[in-house]
Amino acid sequence: MIAKKTNSPANDMEALDASVIRSEFMPETNDICGVLIIHESLDSTNRWLLDQLRQGRLDKGDVCLAESQTAGRGRQGKSWVSPANGGLYFSIAWSEQHDGGNIEAEACLPLAVAVAVADVLDELEVKDVKIKWPNDVLVGDRKICGILVERIAGRTKNHWVIGVGLNLADACLQYDSSALMATSLDKYMPDCLGHRNRIVAMLIESILESCSILFVRGASAILPRWERMDFLKGKTVTVRKWNEVVLSGTVQGISDRGKLMMKTDAGVELIDSGEVSVRF
Repeated sequence: MIAKKTNSPANDMEALDASVIRSEFMPETNDICGVLIIHESLDSTNRWLLDQLRQGRLDKGDVCLAESQTAGRGRQGKSWVSPANGGLYFSIAWSEQHDGGNIEAEACLPLAVAVAVADVLDELEVKDVKIKWPNDVLVGDRKICGILVERIAGRTKNHWVIGVGLNLADACLQYDSSALMATSLDKYMPDCLGHRNRIVAMLIESILESCSILFVRGASAILPRWERMDFLKGKTVTVRKWNEVVLSGTVQGISDRGKLMMKTDAGVELIDSGEVSVRF
């Protein structure tokens, strides 16, 4: 646990250091985590790691971090503001063999990552942490973290790149088109910029553990934790699909395959995260 301190200046930012990050891992995490590669600046950690996976240069458990991104990305082509003095930006590679038994786990991977991030914020004693389906992490009703999971289908196994952008300071704050305003970790942990290596180590460790649990024990091991933090459940929302179909209804929760369950005039609709944007 990181002790909260209020006497550190907000601009006392700790540079990312692979050896320091690795020293914060538990022994079992070092068995799962591969190489830690830190860039001063990239267009996108997701894009860079996807290229490396396609070329066979990196594999499961490898991590790419950047002090800043010039073209950070969110879901559905949205940009993610990634200044050098405001956040944590990293991507993790994950792979699983094709065996036909991982359909639910694959569908719930973004949810498992969101739960892992939320668990870290809870450990840092941030109050009122919520998750907005499919993968935005909030404090109260303000977005603090965005997640982008992208998939590469291979001959014998699938690869995923798990991208995470966590707002640490005001420089990251941006308006979200789903009507969510943003917040940053320094509002709840004033000296967070001085503990960046420890915080990113906690995030990497939690995400790797959550992914391992998901693919070994199945979605049922993840979903109860999600349900406790479900921001949308009980809310009236509007869903706009890519084919411009618009649905309105009340969120009932999520299915065992990670789909949004929404009660409409026509009954309960199951909404796939790859197809929609949600406004409430």
